[in-house]
Amino acid sequence: MKLQWVLSLASLILLAVSSAFAIDYRYAKQSDLLVVTLQVQDVCDARLQGIWEQIRRIESMSEPAPRDLTNLEHWRTEYERVRKLCQGK
Repeated sequence: MKLQWVLSLASLILLAVSSAFAIDYRYAKQSDLLVVTLQVQDVCDARLQGIWEQIRRIESMSEPAPRDLTNLEHWRTEYERVRKLCQGK
């Protein structure tokens, strides 16, 4: 009878420890996913900001050369492409 009680107690302790580990593991995985998601968003934001600065630089020129106008179209297209990519569309 005493042995059965000890085994039941040991079983409960093992169950509690394994459950706690599973919860911690699941939380760690969700936390890692959140960190990766935030890092990707930071990269997207930085890339979009860089492209936006290129667009603004060309638009602020008083007399842009034909090459600059071609570059402007390129940067606008690139901005839309990156924006859609970052939104997952």
